[in-house]
Amino acid sequence: MQLKRFLTLFLFAAFVTGAWAQVPRSKHVVVVTLENHSYEQAVGNSQMPYFNALISKYAIADQYYATMHNSLSTLMWLTAGQTVTLNDNTMQFFNVDNIVRHMQQDGRSWKVYASQLPYTGYLGYNVNEYVKRHNPIAYFTDVESSLKYNIGPSSPYFQRDIANGTLPEYSYVTPDLIEDAHKGTLAQADAWLKANIPQLLASPQFQKDGILFIVWDEGNVQPIDPRNGGGRVATLVIGPGVKRGYHSQVQYNHQSLLRSTCIALALSGCPGGGAEGVPMTDFFVPTKSSTLQVRLISPSHNAVDGAVELQAAGMSGASPVTGMAAYVSGALMAKSATANLNGKLNLAPGTYTLTVRAWDASGQHTDLQRTITVTAPTLAVNLIFPTTTLVAGGALHIQATGISGVNPAAGMAAYVGSKQVAQSAVPSISTDVSLPAGNYTVTVRVWDTAGASASKQYSVAVQ
Repeated sequence: MQLKRFLTLFLFAAFVTGAWAQVPRSKHVVVVTLENHSYEQAVGNSQMPYFNALISKYAIADQYYATMHNSLSTLMWLTAGQTVTLNDNTMQFFNVDNIVRHMQQDGRSWKVYASQLPYTGYLGYNVNEYVKRHNPIAYFTDVESSLKYNIGPSSPYFQRDIANGTLPEYSYVTPDLIEDAHKGTLAQADAWLKANIPQLLASPQFQKDGILFIVWDEGNVQPIDPRNGGGRVATLVIGPGVKRGYHSQVQYNHQSLLRSTCIALALSGCPGGGAEGVPMTDFFVPTKSSTLQVRLISPSHNAVDGAVELQAAGMSGASPVTGMAAYVSGALMAKSATANLNGKLNLAPGTYTLTVRAWDASGQHTDLQRTITVTAPTLAVNLIFPTTTLVAGGALHIQATGISGVNPAAGMAAYVGSKQVAQSAVPSISTDVSLPAGNYTVTVRVWDTAGASASKQYSVAVQ
């Protein structure tokens, strides 16, 4: 709620002042990942002259921290906004929300360029200097079918697409073990950057609106850099709209980079923790937008539970925003005569097309569209107490609340073993039970107005 309030105030201030710092719209966002070196190892290091020249010319996040350690786990925060797995050697595919899913939902183009990948569409294990754990997108169920062909070898495809002006809107670039400094030296990583990045920066596509993030997956691992989870890393932000020679002192992490990517691509949602990441707005030259836009703040994810909280804002272009409306599968559901739209959409379980429209004083309008899947709320028990172990002679305190599902929660009961120890005609319960030493099973049950029930059970040892 605090985040939503902040975003609303931020947008309101933008409308008043007319010019603001924001992550600008980009049709060519490129993310390049390097490996296992802390900020102090890269910045100012004579082995990385090209990397440090980029710092001087563009911008660096001086207080950027990797979210955690372990290559695959931390790279998942750049693409899924969550840990997903702690197993670097897994061959499992994961059905979790991710950047590719949002790109597909919004009809956007994307590619992975992976150095030493054996062939386009390869989703297998490590080959030569290619390691799958450095390519997090290869683990999503979304890419198991035909989308796997969006994953290809960086050579020759990355430079070919740059030369042909066919870079997708989102590019995830992973060098091999030598080139990313995992097994190789910092000098070898710098050589890879110098061989591949100048062509990108000089291309007409990138010069128009490109944004390049060069980010290290985690800080030093020998000895481990534990600062703020995954260590302090040197993240560069590069592009025509970036402040030159800028050093940001704002604390950022991988969720921030993911959030900034979603904003730059104007996606209708952002996966996992990316939806709440702090956007890296201070890197960009403040501009006044000449294009009417819609910013959808909530719902931030594709699947929602029960009532849909709607929050959106219109961003003025050449003329002020004079109204907004929301449509669900073509039916008008909410309307506002201001540049902000807030409300609750009561929708039955199912899949819908949500369209949010903003229009301005000149009569122009723009739409933002996304698919939302509404799931039925689930009847459940929120068990607050007991704790797992009790002292001898103490009372067992049982406290719980009922969470309504499709129908309202109507009552609750608590049991120790098979014996009922409390019952309530409202969806909350609080009681004390004296028990001798021993092991017990505590069960709390909730039921709704239709007679459906749900329960939660704890094993408790009384000492």
